[in-house]
Amino acid sequence: KPVAIANYLDYIHGLNLGKPVWVVMQLWATRSQPDLIPSAWENQAMVFMAIVHGAEGIGWYSFRFSDRKGELELASEAFPALWQNTQECIRILQTLSEALKSSPYNGYQKSGTVHYRIVADDNNIWLLAVETSGKPCNAKLRFETLLGVRSIERHFVGLETLVKWVGNRQI
Repeated sequence: KPVAIANYLDYIHGLNLGKPVWVVMQLWATRSQPDLIPSAWENQAMVFMAIVHGAEGIGWYSFRFSDRKGELELASEAFPALWQNTQECIRILQTLSEALKSSPYNGYQKSGTVHYRIVADDNNIWLLAVETSGKPCNAKLRFETLLGVRSIERHFVGLETLVKWVGNRQI
């Protein structure tokens, strides 16, 4: 779950090991226990919660799984919505890759139940936010730019992930 990812990463960062932290997301279940598979929202929320909390790498386990009969099945065939969501997460991470590489982790911020972080490269500033409670809420997300402190007020419908371009760094 997204909050478990946040707690794990906060714990690891608190150890001050000086090593990059990678997170491997669950992408499997069995037909007999389909509730083990994360929903598309949980998958996306876990990915971006990991990034908000300083993960430097993301991976997924597994592309194949075995049902009770021992037959292997591709996750992309068994859970197409989750597979499409994972591909979308990868596309977003590719878009953010320069900003993520250029933004050393120095903590995250909270507004109520929303965890968020700003990442930036030479040209763009991105806001990454995850609502954690599943309940609708209003959040005021404050961050610094070269022009000073900005804030964005946003209503989250609950269990929502936000990746938003918030400015050009060259302004």
